[in-house]
Amino acid sequence: MTSKNKVNYEVVLNEAWVLSKSEATTPAPDSITDLTKHREKWPNGRVKAEWSTGLANDGQILLEGPQTFYYENGRKQWVSDYHLGKKIGAEVYYRENGSKKWEKTYSGDGMWTWRNFDKAGKQTSESQWNGKTLVSYKIAGE
Repeated sequence: MTSKNKVNYEVVLNEAWVLSKSEATTPAPDSITDLTKHREKWPNGRVKAEWSTGLANDGQILLEGPQTFYYENGRKQWVSDYHLGKKIGAEVYYRENGSKKWEKTYSGDGMWTWRNFDKAGKQTSESQWNGKTLVSYKIAGE
């Protein structure tokens, strides 16, 4: 196992653990504190990205709150919202001219809907997903 982290972590595994078929999992975090806002800028000084991270009660540093990326011309490129490191609500990707290219809407139960749009802003398709599994889809006009 290797790592490119600034702080190298040493991980010790034993053969019994690797070969075990245990389904034990770490409980998901349920609270977050110590929010830190981050900002990155383009060489021209305009904002390139804004996001926040926080410390979850299980020790992980996770995305929390809105995350926005911008094109160099200042228009929004991509927006999403996070809670405890997971996407919630709407995630939208925009073209450089400001028109919506696609939108994903997340529910709290692992289901999400993906809508695609043409350059004129007309919806061209919609699909429903459960995690990474396609549940249904439809093409506009069919």
